[in-house]
Amino acid sequence: MSPIVDEKVEQYAEAHTTPPTELLARLQEETYATTSMPLMLTGPVEGRLLELLVHASGARRVLEIGMFTGYSALAMAEAL
Repeated sequence: MSPIVDEKVEQYAEAHTTPPTELLARLQEETYATTSMPLMLTGPVEGRLLELLVHASGARRVLEIGMFTGYSALAMAEAL
C-alpha cells in the first residue's frame, strides 16, 4: 500500500510545524512504547492542525469520539 501523502511533503510539514508541547511529546513517547499499533497516533502535524481549527473557530467545547490514546483530544483541549 502506498502512502497517502508523498514522503517529501510529510517531511516538509514536520520540519515547518511548531513542535508539540511537552505533554503531547510525552504522550507520543508513551504510545510508541506501550501500544501494539502506535502508527494510529494522530501525530504532531495533525495535532497542530486540530489546535489551529479549534482556536480559529472560537470553539468553547470539543467532543472527541473514538480516540486512541488521547493525542488529538489533548491537542484540542490545549487549544481551548
